Amino acid sequence: MQIHLTEKHGFSINFSMQPTSFIICHDCDLIQKKPDTSAVGTLRCVQCDAVLQKTGKGNTDTTLALVIAGIILFILINSFPFLTFRMSGQLQETTLITGIEMFFIQGWWPIGLLVFLATILSPAFHLLGLLYILLLLKFGLKMPGVPRIMRIITAFQPWSMVEIFMLGILVTVVKLSNDGEITAGVSLFALMAFTFVQAAIFYTFNPHQIWEKCEVDEELKLDQENCDMNLIQCHICGLLCPDENKTDKFYCKRCGAKLHKRKQDSISRTWALILTAVIFYIPANVFPITNIISFGDYTTDTILSGVIYFIKTGMWPLALIIFTASIFVPLLKLIILSFLLISVQLKTTWRQKDRTRIYRITEAIGRWSMVDIFAITVLIALVNMGAIATVRVEPAALYFAAVVVITIFAAMAFDPRLIWDTEKNSHD
Repeated sequence: MQIHLTEKHGFSINFSMQPTSFIICHDCDLIQKKPDTSAVGTLRCVQCDAVLQKTGKGNTDTTLALVIAGIILFILINSFPFLTFRMSGQLQETTLITGIEMFFIQGWWPIGLLVFLATILSPAFHLLGLLYILLLLKFGLKMPGVPRIMRIITAFQPWSMVEIFMLGILVTVVKLSNDGEITAGVSLFALMAFTFVQAAIFYTFNPHQIWEKCEVDEELKLDQENCDMNLIQCHICGLLCPDENKTDKFYCKRCGAKLHKRKQDSISRTWALILTAVIFYIPANVFPITNIISFGDYTTDTILSGVIYFIKTGMWPLALIIFTASIFVPLLKLIILSFLLISVQLKTTWRQKDRTRIYRITEAIGRWSMVDIFAITVLIALVNMGAIATVRVEPAALYFAAVVVITIFAAMAFDPRLIWDTEKNSHD
């Protein structure tokens, strides 16, 4: 169920109400009154249609069961090989950590750290953090350290990319299918199941339900002197805090996150990241990304040559996926973010809702560009057979990984509320 808030900024605020009666949209800065509903669904901003909060109590028992299942599957994923490759009588098995180790062995440790973060560290933090919180909630125990753990979970969640890693495996399997025999292992099936379990965890878990049970250090009071002009909602826990000091340097009383009315230096930081990504984008697509050494012959591949390979072999759906994720999406993100920055600097009010939606899409799709890096991770782990066949990582892989990470940070640095700052509302 999707619940659209129906009251815009400008309604009469009853200051005797609790701060939790209101909510501020982080995309357009509109303050709104929350409806009194126990229905399970999502609250959406009436102005920009952003998802504000899940509603309803949810089923923490279901989420706990899914988390336990996810931990069991995660242990299986990291304990057994997920693919076996046989070529010219030689056998090579790979586990989740094998490709990461190969990055370090070949001297590309920054890429290895990135893959480790996306496939092992972030999912592990997410599962263990949720297990701790939900067990405390299940048995009605005190919740020490929960705000800090929730902040860690929130920070690491965008970097958990197991489902994208599955797509990288598919690309690699198709690419090697004509060169040898590939056998799926126990971990591959566990990995497939884990992607669905993880999606179910995200769907059933209601973070607001946890935050409501966390105690606030001191009572919050709203009065006429710190009205909505100086209210700031924590971007981590959603607590509505009055800016009593009227500064940008204070912290949430519930979770300790640093609060800010606007992301600091959003325009300049986003421009700097965009320009940096553009610089790296060129060598990422021009230079070789891998080098295959087989029986003394050297074959170099670029991102584009990989797309051409899949087209020639009739696998045009995979060619489209690689082209979209590795070439089109990073370029599109750079263009869209540049467009949004220019529109903000021109102070235009043109189609603000549509521009905000475009930003949200841009922020969501950027992580899928990691599919090429994950395909290389599997490739260097499987094709490591000495003189028979070995895959070496080339500089374009590092440039491309940098483009993906920098564009993700660029999207994070951009403040969509700037799009609405030119709107003359009653809170201006």
